Amino acid sequence: MALGGAVVLLAASPLAAESLADARARLEAGEPEQALRILDGLAAKSRRPRAEVLLTRSEAHFMLRDPVAGRADLEQALEIDPELRPGWLTLGALEISQRRYAEAIAGFERARELDPEALDNHINLGAAYLLAGDAEKAEGHFRRYLELAPDQLEALLLVAKNHAVADRPQEAIGLLEQAVALDERSRIALRTDPSFESLLDEARFQKLLETDGYEPPPEHFKSFFRLPEEEYEVREGRVLGAVIDALRELGVAFDRRVEVTPGWSLIWGDVRVKVTVGAEGGSRVELSASPERYDRETFRTLSKRLYDQVLVELAPVLPLGAPR
Repeated sequence: MALGGAVVLLAASPLAAESLADARARLEAGEPEQALRILDGLAAKSRRPRAEVLLTRSEAHFMLRDPVAGRADLEQALEIDPELRPGWLTLGALEISQRRYAEAIAGFERARELDPEALDNHINLGAAYLLAGDAEKAEGHFRRYLELAPDQLEALLLVAKNHAVADRPQEAIGLLEQAVALDERSRIALRTDPSFESLLDEARFQKLLETDGYEPPPEHFKSFFRLPEEEYEVREGRVLGAVIDALRELGVAFDRRVEVTPGWSLIWGDVRVKVTVGAEGGSRVELSASPERYDRETFRTLSKRLYDQVLVELAPVLPLGAPR
């Protein structure tokens, strides 16, 4: 706060800090109206509100789809405190949303000046340069981001999203192939994230979604059994449903996000279970598990119990003469 030509730094009162924290909590809870009431009160207490209050209020305005008020608060916050890095990040994102890519780059460059080592510098600048049409600079930033990111899977998916949004399908798919190679479960994100919808017409992307290239490590335990009923049909999902019910009955923990394709389905958990059509007809259920989860005898027993329980679940639909 400037008084008579002198710069005086005033510590925020505990009450103000608590109120600002409460406003942020309201935003995180998806309650921008309540946050805005708190922030308006804080701003009214001073002729020159704190930059953090204005920045937070700008976020509330953006959540309420009021970009004019949001930009006004954001720009005032940065005028009060030009070193408020989160404000420059917000400004860069705002400029991207309004397709002002040169201004976005300027905002992200200012954020980089304030913290040259911050990991988000490269993903933000890469996104802005890509949308601005400078693929070479974008790729340089993306490469650096991938080199520095501690979570390689998350980084690959994030860079792939940027390529997909910028209508660069082959670049996006190449990164997604790397992501699936790191963790096959990432295919779930490929199927469910709206950012990748633009890739659905790409044959290479469809192949990635429909290919299960996983091979259990040599030390993992493996088994399989066949089911004698008619070929597995995804539409009806009878065998898959029976396997899921059997896992529940036996108390085997598994991820509820089951991956289903026209040719196979996957269940991940304590045991990896793949249901597919056997070469000789009928359904084939393949199991594998880490020795860190089961010893050999326990896995063998579980495989037998799962087979028996699946037959119990399928009993009403098995053809005559099938083992029960």
